[in-house]
Order: sequence, then structure tokens, then C-alpha cells
Amino acid sequence: MQSGDEKSIQIAVLYFRHLSDYGLGRASYNTAVAYSRGVGVAKDPSRAAQFMLTAAKQGHAKSYRPLADMILRGELPVCRNLPDDCRRLMAAQWLARGRRSLGLFRTPEFDPNRVSGLYQALGTVGYR
Repeated sequence: MQSGDEKSIQIAVLYFRHLSDYGLGRASYNTAVAYSRGVGVAKDPSRAAQFMLTAAKQGHAKSYRPLADMILRGELPVCRNLPDDCRRLMAAQWLARGRRSLGLFRTPEFDPNRVSGLYQALGTVGYR
């Protein structure tokens, strides 16, 4: 976001939030950046992470890496109480999704037999 007078920036963030509701990934990303930096709104890492997650779900390519960093720091509310290993796994999945969206690597064909074998190997997993 470019610098300008405070009122213009606040209006821009308001429009970004509105456009985010309509599925525009770039608007969600810009809203996340605004909350992350405290530009035009109060600095709020949790809301920034939520908007970054929205941007990633909407397929905005620049959002995957910052989202992974926010997950690792525990800024995304749904990840806050997860063990470090789970947060690292979630972050890795978002990074992989970002790499796929940029065409940096291809994923192997889905093999349901391989996945079911993985679940059988893991056995029963308990949740707290």
C-alpha cells in the first residue's frame, strides 16, 4: 500500500475489507498487510492472519509465505494452541500449495491406496 494521508488510507482499508468479502484475493492480502503493519487500522496480528488465510484460500499467490510465517508464530487463532509440530505441518502445507500455484513443482498423482496405507501405519491418533 502506498503512503498517503491517514483518512485516505483508512478508506482504502475499508474498501479492501469490503472487496475481500466478495472473494478478491488481492484485497484480502492488502487488508492483511494493513492489519499486520497497523496502517489505517490498529495493529492486530490475529486479524492480519485471518485475512491472510482468506487471501490464500482465494488463491492469491503472495499470501502463502506470509501465512505460513503467521502460522508458525501462532498468530492465526485456530493454530494458537496447537503443538509446534502441528503448526509446522500446517505451514509446510500452505507453502507447498503456494509452490504448486506458482508452478514451481508438480504434485504426484493421487493414489488412494498409498494414503490409506499411511493412515493404517499411523494407527490411532488421540486428540486432546
